[in-house]
Amino acid sequence: MTSEAMAKDSPTAKRGRGRQSKFTAVMSKEVKFLAEKGCTDADLAEFFAVSESTLNNWKISHPEFFEAMKEGKAVADAKVERSLFEKATGFSHPDSHVSNFQGTVTVTPVVKHYPPDTTACIFWLKNRKPQEWRDKTDVQATHTGEVKIVIGGNV
Repeated sequence: MTSEAMAKDSPTAKRGRGRQSKFTAVMSKEVKFLAEKGCTDADLAEFFAVSESTLNNWKISHPEFFEAMKEGKAVADAKVERSLFEKATGFSHPDSHVSNFQGTVTVTPVVKHYPPDTTACIFWLKNRKPQEWRDKTDVQATHTGEVKIVIGGNV
């Protein structure tokens, strides 16, 4: 075997140009978990100690990593959407009330009620039905001199 061939087979031989990637297969599981917790691309890059451009390169060169990230972000988005819906429509949940009277601690099960929130309703409707719930007001003049005022997409 020639010295060139031995150098190519050496574990310390350089493969291609540049530094070896920090990417490992375990990162696909980690990225899904972190994305489910609401981490942004900047947060993920910081966690993996790489730049955002490196993270973007991993999305391209490792499809399983990109899919895991998308799945995790979808879980987080669905959780926020559900929370916004519950805030807009009102909700109830079981809870406990803890009290102490003359040294006796009492835990009483209760149901907490939260009424619908107007701001959450407006936000939901503006995003789900923008033509009907937008803030924009249009004033339209026709060639006959007629003036139409359009508020929120309705005439």
